Amino acid sequence: MKSSASLRDKVAPISAFARVSLSLCVASAICAPLVADTIDNVNDSANAPESKNQVESKIAESTSQESKSAESSALDSGSTHSSAKDSSAQDSKDFATDFSTSAAPESKIAESKTLQAVRAVAHRSQMPEGEANIAKTSAQDIQSRQASTLSEVFAKDASISVGGASRATQKLYIRGLEDRLYSVNIDGASQFGSMFHHQGNVTIDPMMIKSITISKGIGQLESSAGALAGSVEVQTKDARDLLRRDASGALIEKFGGAISGSGFSNVGYRGSVALFGASEKTDALAYVAREKTFYFRDGNGTRVRGSEDAQNSWLLKLNHAINSKNKLSLSYSGVLGDAIAPFMANLASSDFSLYNFRTQNHSATLSHTYKPKGSSIAPSITSKLYFNNRDLALSRIGLAGIGDDEEARDMDIRLLNYGYMLSLDHHFHGILDSIKYGLNYQGSFITDRLAIPEGAHRNQESGNVYGAFVGATLSFLDSIALQAQSRYDVFTYFDRQGQSHLTQGFSPSLSLQYVPIDALALRLAYGMSTAGAMPSDASLLGNHEASISQNLKAQTSHNFEINMDFDKNSDLSEVHSQRFYTRASGYTMMINDFINSFYAGAHIEHGHEEHGHEGHTHSLNKQNLAEMLLIPGFELKAGYELANAYAYKIDINASIAQSFPMYRGHLLQDTYELGAVAGTQYNLGLSYNILRYGIKLSWLSNFTQRIAYEGYDIYNDERVRVDKGGYSVHNLYVNWTPKSARGLGVNLAITNIFNTFYISQTSPFKAHAFASGNNALRNAMPNPGINARLEISYQF
Repeated sequence: MKSSASLRDKVAPISAFARVSLSLCVASAICAPLVADTIDNVNDSANAPESKNQVESKIAESTSQESKSAESSALDSGSTHSSAKDSSAQDSKDFATDFSTSAAPESKIAESKTLQAVRAVAHRSQMPEGEANIAKTSAQDIQSRQASTLSEVFAKDASISVGGASRATQKLYIRGLEDRLYSVNIDGASQFGSMFHHQGNVTIDPMMIKSITISKGIGQLESSAGALAGSVEVQTKDARDLLRRDASGALIEKFGGAISGSGFSNVGYRGSVALFGASEKTDALAYVAREKTFYFRDGNGTRVRGSEDAQNSWLLKLNHAINSKNKLSLSYSGVLGDAIAPFMANLASSDFSLYNFRTQNHSATLSHTYKPKGSSIAPSITSKLYFNNRDLALSRIGLAGIGDDEEARDMDIRLLNYGYMLSLDHHFHGILDSIKYGLNYQGSFITDRLAIPEGAHRNQESGNVYGAFVGATLSFLDSIALQAQSRYDVFTYFDRQGQSHLTQGFSPSLSLQYVPIDALALRLAYGMSTAGAMPSDASLLGNHEASISQNLKAQTSHNFEINMDFDKNSDLSEVHSQRFYTRASGYTMMINDFINSFYAGAHIEHGHEEHGHEGHTHSLNKQNLAEMLLIPGFELKAGYELANAYAYKIDINASIAQSFPMYRGHLLQDTYELGAVAGTQYNLGLSYNILRYGIKLSWLSNFTQRIAYEGYDIYNDERVRVDKGGYSVHNLYVNWTPKSARGLGVNLAITNIFNTFYISQTSPFKAHAFASGNNALRNAMPNPGINARLEISYQF
């Protein structure tokens, strides 16, 4: 075994390089706007008349489009707007023109997107849910469903499923892969890492969310270091998203507040308060909420043990426009959760002892944005400093249960992420549309303060990522766009055994998009991603049998994808319109050298019995898989909308998706830190919006087919019979915003309306990740039965 000192010497040059890189990053962040301002001013002076005309033309066009967008939004929500005061409108316009994407028209938003085929998609209709490989969820969708869990947030997308029945145990699966294989960011703050393999990696109050963008296969260039399968970008709300506007998009108020309260029949409550305000250059938002679930009953009417939880959440946002080109933003969000559950929190049984689960998630981001005006030379510049702190404290209540897992113990886990990102973005007007490049750094640290160090086995791990990225988009003939980009990342990892690991690699991708007609876009893409060895699963820090290979290699993924997007709008008359859209995606992903923390290679004996099972053998050996993982799959979405601008809007949509994670020619048995196999999933949605009365009725059905197969257990190199039952779940939503009471909202959600008993197919199938043989869970936590939630909200 190599000595720790020699391996540290190997990493030392990288650390020195990192310090120099960070110094350059900070210097660039400070100096780049000044240099860009100088270039911008010189360019403006040399071309003043032409520049002025161009700006006036753009403002006129923007105002026209903004007015149409605001009028459409007002009709869709069934709300009315009063006229704005001149001063308020002007203040809002000045700020929104420069920075506010929430108030900007769609054309402005499209211009601000980086590395997208701008010229090629210039004539296409805006797609509210994104392209075939991109899933978007808006605040309006979340609010209309009163979503409090991830399964409710993503209920409309058949390619996304959530395992775990309670909020404390929910795990997000995208195309069958765990969220740990994605880069997850909240307002730019990385949520990298894993505290406990029985819990998920995305913790946020859904009502704080402005939008979620999931890029499948290929992640966002600047934020996808170490992401094998894509990225999840969560953006929280700003004050200007909540303040009322008139038909032109200008603010009609500078201060406001909102309060809401709701009760659940199965069984709990929720309340929230928000205050927000804006001046000419500054806006601020403060939001707090509490949600409590006393318990819930499953579809058979049985009270589910371990379903009690409570969550407090808060959000603070501050934006300040230094001038017309520079903006500072500060975001801080937090979630404090308390739950009572078994040690393996996503299981439920009468013979498990219960634990207090106390979780915290704090994320903070400080960002600076520079946007040049009237110049094609100076780049847009974005720099971000971020910090994320997550804690998990487990303490047993009473005596041990006879069904407790042998690893069950108290834990006090802390996970830290911190980093910096600098990105420069140039936009042009020729064949070359844009160039983007930059640097980033991320540090990660995990510890279990109750784990007792023993010999060389420590109770903590740390890692760092040093990265650089560059990408460009080229357009040809107004119908063809080529996007090429790459990252290069260096990963350093100091593990709990005192070993140092150095891994590195490129992450290139190439995308070709062809738009033969305005309504149709075809896309062919390939992407390779590199994820080096880094800290993982902090719950293993106290397990002295868990070993780590001395020679961990970087993991790599290769994603091949073909997408089709069709979106056709038609005006049937002056007030009647219709829209039809369909999106299809076929993909194949290959993952090489996947790092598996639970490989049962040495087969160390443990002679205990559990529920009549004989003692099992295992050795938690973190190492690379010997062979490639293969994940083919498909997605298909279609929708039809019919609208009368003054009376109604009808929306019908459907989606179907399935992925097939495979190893050695067989579908996988569910694998912690990797993925889960589910049957084909179908979603059907219907909504009818009565605009004149402010009433919206919605129905959403989710169907999951039974799946039975011989699953490959990568922990023990064996095949095991897997049989997961199918189910269908139906939900009804009613939203009412009375015309006569501005600011009042009444929302009714009845989920699982037919009281179906079911266990999510992405909940764990085995009690022990490393147990050999058919160790199927017969007591996985079932999902809630029928639940009626009534919410009353008021905005002033």
